[in-house]
Order: sequence, then C-alpha cells, then structure tokens
Amino acid sequence: MVFGDAFFGAWVPTQNAQLLQSLSLLTLFPLIVSSIVTVLTNVYITTNKLRVPALVLLGVGVVNLLAVLICLKFTNLGIWTVPMVGMITQLAYYTLFQPMYAARCLDLPWATFYKTIFLSAACTISMVAICLAYKTMIDVHGWIPLIIAGVVCSIITLGINFFIIFNRSERRSVLAKIGVKKVPRGRHEA
Repeated sequence: MVFGDAFFGAWVPTQNAQLLQSLSLLTLFPLIVSSIVTVLTNVYITTNKLRVPALVLLGVGVVNLLAVLICLKFTNLGIWTVPMVGMITQLAYYTLFQPMYAARCLDLPWATFYKTIFLSAACTISMVAICLAYKTMIDVHGWIPLIIAGVVCSIITLGINFFIIFNRSERRSVLAKIGVKKVPRGRHEA
C-alpha cells in the first residue's frame, strides 16, 4: 500500500508506477477486511449452511457486473471503473454479509466478529503509518531498499501490533511460549 510505487518501479520500470500503485490500492483495500473474514466461510461448511452464502455471492457478482456496465456507460471513470466497483462490492460483502451471517449460523449476536475485524484494520493502519514514516525518512527505490524497508517496517509493526491484538494475559502467554522470562516487579535493571 505504501511502497507500491517502488515495487512497480523495480518490477516494471517502463510502466507508470504511480498509476499501477493507485489501481492496485483499490484492489488491496478490501483485503484489510477479507483477509480476516474469509476464515468465516468455514462456518458455513461446518454448519452445512451453504445455500445462502452461495446465492449472496452470486448476487454480489451480478451487482458488480451491472454496476461496472452502468458506470462505464454513464461516467468518465474509464480504467478506474472495475477496481472501484470491485472494491465497493467486496467491502460490502465482507463487512456486512460475511460476519453477520456467520454469527447467525452459530447463534451468536450479529456483531460478534466485528471486534476482530476492527483489530485487524487497526493493525493494517499501524503498518501503513510506520511505512509512511519510513518512506518520508528514507528513499526507497530498487529491490534492495524495498526489501530492507519491508523487513524494518515489519519488525517495528510486529511489536506495535503485538499490543493491539493481544490483551495483557495473552501477551504474557505468548512471551512465555517463546521463552521470554518475566522481570520480577520492583526490579529494574538498566
């Protein structure tokens, strides 16, 4: 999302890297939600409630196609039409239907899965913020600087997201599993 211009500049240097990044952002944006929500499709399989999700997904596809055709005919969006309409229909499907229907299949409150979706989005936002900060300080052009940026930003956001995702007891449990010893209270070493 942040280093797309550097990626496309290194991968296809003869193409317009800014345009490619902008178009790819529209297709990547729904992944913020879909990457966490896609696992909920297993609920439909487990509960043997596949008909409704299949019909809704078919309906989303039809709406997507009709919206693209309408936008192509009545707007000047051009090349932007397909990714913009796709982004909108995917976001609607993944944020409105998937979590609510999975909760219904499991007889849970309709908003059960939204906390997880918001935490996932918060992790993405923190990573984008760290990457933007990195990009303002360090010029990223070419494969080696891009790989270094990815490693550095991933390590930093791993630490930040550790606090976003896990509560205190979960953090202790994770640290215990990887062998980090707890520092006794009242004892501070430099």
